[in-house]
Amino acid sequence: MIHFRDISKTFGTGTGNEIRALHPLNLEIKDKEFVVLIGSNGSGKSTVMNLLSGALRPDQGQILVDGQDITTLPEHQRCKYLSRVFQNPLSGTAPELSIEENFRLATIRTQPKGFRIGNNDAFRKTVRERIASLNLGLESKLNQPMGSLSGGQRQALTLLMATMDDSKILLMDEPTAALDPATSKLILDIAEKMVQEMGLTAILITHQMKDVIRYGNRLIQLKEGKVIRDFPKIQKQEIQLNELINWFGD
Repeated sequence: MIHFRDISKTFGTGTGNEIRALHPLNLEIKDKEFVVLIGSNGSGKSTVMNLLSGALRPDQGQILVDGQDITTLPEHQRCKYLSRVFQNPLSGTAPELSIEENFRLATIRTQPKGFRIGNNDAFRKTVRERIASLNLGLESKLNQPMGSLSGGQRQALTLLMATMDDSKILLMDEPTAALDPATSKLILDIAEKMVQEMGLTAILITHQMKDVIRYGNRLIQLKEGKVIRDFPKIQKQEIQLNELINWFGD
């Protein structure tokens, strides 16, 4: 369970550029929900994501994960709760390291300092099997530098790496914004499969209205830092594309 309790955030307080990004926000996201978060630019979507990940801290209020208060927890200490995939395929990986080495780093990110995972056959077998599930033919290229891969290949591997540890929350901040339509569908299909099979709680930010319709089991729209629409799966399935587009003219 993710719980935003009376969360407020203002940027540029006391200046001529003051922006109130979030009004007192109360929001609960249940375990295993796949939430699609939408809204115009400046609606507060990225602020919600950054507050949850620890990249920002709220001005007031609490953020709880499974009843634990993580409001002031540093970003690097939230790794045991959540993983994040960014819109830029270059983010979240070390381009000069091999695929296998990137997976090793992802696996130890939540472990105590000094913990190591050796370059052994068992670990390599696990990585190969995970990568083979993508059906991209990358399982035979574990020694290939990550930076030599296409954006779509890197984003697909980043999704896998985000779930190599025990974190149960997956944050996806426009993960397909830099990809072509076919590759975008592949990435989101992979994400949806992972969410379902691994029992993850997921939040997806996207501006692609067809993806809003296709993915997730809950839809939340923000406007001026407030939740103005919140539809569970049954209602979400009834939304038509034209109706969804018209929301942005409200």
